[in-house]
Amino acid sequence: MEKEDIVAARNKYLSYIQKNRESSNPRPEVYLDETWINQNQCVERCWTVNDGSAGPKLKSGRGARFIIAHAGGRQGFIPGALLMFRSKNGAKGDYHDSMDHERFKAWFKEQLLQNIQGGC
Repeated sequence: MEKEDIVAARNKYLSYIQKNRESSNPRPEVYLDETWINQNQCVERCWTVNDGSAGPKLKSGRGARFIIAHAGGRQGFIPGALLMFRSKNGAKGDYHDSMDHERFKAWFKEQLLQNIQGGC
């Protein structure tokens, strides 16, 4: 069973989206996400050459960690909005030591909002 405040927040969001879409001058809908990947990360199973001349050389996940944030909408990814950087050396656990609220706000204001056509 969902909490009432979660249901209410979703209903409010869906109502806002519906009103925006029905508007004579709708604002762009932009969706964003952030993630991380390790330098030598690969899928658990992948094609390799039997003689070992091709394919992963290092254990998956070893090496530097990179943080990625991007945004897009109906027309695809927003040009100029990609943020990708090498995580701090020695960062442990998830990527939130490197992608903190200050870096996120800076990306959002200086890179994402500046590149949304039609403004927000």
